[in-house]
Amino acid sequence: MLRKHKDELYRVVHSFDGSLVATASRDNTAIIWNSTNWEPAFQLFGHEGTVWSVSFSPDSELIATSSQDKTVRLWNVNTGHLKSVLRGHSGDVYSVAFSPDGKNILSASSDGTVRIWDTKRGTEIKVLQSGKQKMLSATYSPDGRRIVAVGYENVARIWDSRTYKLDVELNAGNEKLLSVNFSPQSDCIVTTSVDGTVRLWRLFSSTKELVAEAISQVAENCLTKELRGKFLLPYKTPAWCRN
Repeated sequence: MLRKHKDELYRVVHSFDGSLVATASRDNTAIIWNSTNWEPAFQLFGHEGTVWSVSFSPDSELIATSSQDKTVRLWNVNTGHLKSVLRGHSGDVYSVAFSPDGKNILSASSDGTVRIWDTKRGTEIKVLQSGKQKMLSATYSPDGRRIVAVGYENVARIWDSRTYKLDVELNAGNEKLLSVNFSPQSDCIVTTSVDGTVRLWRLFSSTKELVAEAISQVAENCLTKELRGKFLLPYKTPAWCRN
């Protein structure tokens, strides 16, 4: 059991090369662990509030953390040194993610915005207004073409990552959404909500517009084989949503 943190953990992720694991904690730090011996490589100090999220860059050379202190921080994985501090949000930053090519960073905040940052320069590229509710989760599709975000409301929003045009809004009924992610093929998304359900949506193009349809409202997950085994599946996973 790993016991380096002094308070609750909110996020754990693997590096893309599988050699490292990172954890985000209420103790205001993130820790990078060596996955071969499970010893901590670096503990990242500097945030002045809970570290809500952590994300590795696709080349596993950088790590981004987001915090209650309204910042996103970028660190060198090999040295643990702070590379840059991304400022602009006016509320807790609950989610952080790299684009598939590693050139951009995506952050979602309680200030109701999703922001896109230039990884190399550490500068803000675009602010996506996502409504009045706090934003809890945002990520890129694996093919890099779209951005999806959810907040503490019943809508998931999908933007074109090149034009930043809002493509579609997915209505989840009366329940507030908590998190969202894409399938590996980028053709479906899965959302979680406060009512305990996981909703599966299929994305497809029709007359040059993005369209989405709800496929299921069950404890279903089409993201990874590891996670799939943790749910009871009452029906067969669609072929288009398999690894």
